[in-house]
Amino acid sequence: MRHLLLALVALCISVGASAQNYIEVNGYAERKITPDKFTLSVVIVERDNRGKTSLQEQEQDIREALKEAGVDIKSNFMLVDNYATYANRKSALATRKYEVVVEGAEQLNAVMTLLGELNPYRYAIKKATCTKTEEIRSALRREAMKSAQKSAMEIAGAVDQSIGSCIYICDYSTDSGDVDFYIGTEGYARRGESKARATNVEYAVIEAYDEAVMEPEPIEFSTQKLTHSVRVRFALNEK
Repeated sequence: MRHLLLALVALCISVGASAQNYIEVNGYAERKITPDKFTLSVVIVERDNRGKTSLQEQEQDIREALKEAGVDIKSNFMLVDNYATYANRKSALATRKYEVVVEGAEQLNAVMTLLGELNPYRYAIKKATCTKTEEIRSALRREAMKSAQKSAMEIAGAVDQSIGSCIYICDYSTDSGDVDFYIGTEGYARRGESKARATNVEYAVIEAYDEAVMEPEPIEFSTQKLTHSVRVRFALNEK
């Protein structure tokens, strides 16, 4: 009896679907995106020797540079760590680590330039994010629907027919939230760090410290692309 009912339901659905002629098409849209928000890591150090520049002096210089670049110091400049390491019994190294949030490529370039002039022990871009992805996804959804409508009109027009109302939509998008970008370099090491050491230096015992300055490597971000797909049915108008 159950199998008979299922067969009847299937038959009703089939008959109902055949009562209206329609065309089914896919729509697709894509857009490349770039980051608009950046998180930087900045590390300063104070050697336990003569001629040192105190952490307080270095921090004040960084604050002034960030203000000059338009960074909101109260909300976008944070102390995240404060510690000391010992290279040997006679030498100590006091260290502070900060995070700086930068908004927009123009502000990023200004901050990186000013930090290059100050030459802190280490600075690097930790994270790059596109914060406008929801707005872009909404636009792509509309573009995908327009693409599907255009395809349906062209196909129906080829056989001298026209489309009517949209009677079915299947939306394939599952992504949400901001998009993070891969940072293609651990560059911006300062004062004699090698690139390999720069990737894991925060809590390491620093055995050597000199005033050699390394040039920053180019900033590289992976390419990110947002896409959206839909499957749509349009009713076919009667001739």
